[in-house]
Amino acid sequence: MSTWGRNNQANNAPSFTIMAIGVQTPASNSAIFANTTAVGVFGITPALMPSANATGAAHAGWTVRTVGTGDRAGRVTSETLVALSSIT
Repeated sequence: MSTWGRNNQANNAPSFTIMAIGVQTPASNSAIFANTTAVGVFGITPALMPSANATGAAHAGWTVRTVGTGDRAGRVTSETLVALSSIT
């Protein structure tokens, strides 16, 4: 069984997302799905890529977006966790 799904839904987000982003407090994938305040995981479809490129996403698939705080305030980074051309 795969650790991620092909649908842009919280229950399809990669199960290893919490470990990948190094969150210090307990959280669930549904808590960070589409969260735009600090750390969020997004399912980027191929159709969304033109606008996603402008925000830093490099590939269609599951992407983590992090907004910096403190000395890194305002810095937004994106990291592709799973590259998928078939996400819907």
